[in-house]
Amino acid sequence: MNTKRFLHYFLSMTMIASLLMACGEDPVEPIVEAPSLLITGVAAGEETETTVEVGEEVAFDIDVTAPGGFNTFIVERTVGDGATVRDTVVSRGDDIVELFSYEFVYVPTAEVAGEAVIFDFTAVDEAGEESTITYTVNVLEPEVVPYNAVLLAAPTENQTNEVWFSSTTGDTYSTQEVNSTTEAISALIDFGYRYGPNAKATLASPSEYPEEGMQNIGNWTAMNNTLLKRTEVTPSEFIENNSAAFIAEAFENGTAGASPEVLTNLQEGDVLAFMTDPEKEGGSKVGLIHVEEIYLGADGTGFGSDAYISINVKVTE
Repeated sequence: MNTKRFLHYFLSMTMIASLLMACGEDPVEPIVEAPSLLITGVAAGEETETTVEVGEEVAFDIDVTAPGGFNTFIVERTVGDGATVRDTVVSRGDDIVELFSYEFVYVPTAEVAGEAVIFDFTAVDEAGEESTITYTVNVLEPEVVPYNAVLLAAPTENQTNEVWFSSTTGDTYSTQEVNSTTEAISALIDFGYRYGPNAKATLASPSEYPEEGMQNIGNWTAMNNTLLKRTEVTPSEFIENNSAAFIAEAFENGTAGASPEVLTNLQEGDVLAFMTDPEKEGGSKVGLIHVEEIYLGADGTGFGSDAYISINVKVTE
């Protein structure tokens, strides 16, 4: 084989080998970016966290861009050092899209007072690629306001005894006082006292106050719905604990009566929990009631004008 023929053979083999190698390579897949998430609609400086009071709404949007096609959006919540709870899972519809927006709204309750509530927002695309951003809601611990030695008298037919209590003011009121003024006192009242032949010592919200209580409240401009529960809290625990979280837990674990707004047959030493009407000015509050004394009056019936219940109250602001 002469030099020219050898060179021609060598070049041919080289070209064939190059073609074979090129055919054997896998095609290069384009790199698709993982989803991106952006929180919008928050004040400057609150892009990653905020601090709010119990009952104060936190709201914003999470905008998702998924070049690989949006598939799933997940919201997970962790309170303090507690377990993580999956709150929301949103899956894509029939069409594959790149853009997705989620409207987030959260209102902290008294149960999380003093805690950092951490939300993890995760977006997953069609290829299983995912991205997560975190937002922290720091919930302030509300102050607890005590009202001691509150006397609620047994109701009388002339309606002059102070049978009603407001956790907003800490004051007691008679039905006559409420009915004889143009001030909106009825909107302040959370519960009242009566003593019955069967129900005995009773606390009830205005909206469920027994007709046997002989109180003319039908024309009140507001009839608050206060929830009442029995608790396992002891009088000493009532005295020693002044945190909103303790009060909230006591209400959460309490037991309602046949009507959620009435508790009957109360005994000295009982510790009750209550939650005020959410429509009341300032929003719903939780509190505890310690029944210190039930005085049946000089005649011992509990119906006389001198009969009363003495309670101590603690309520979150």
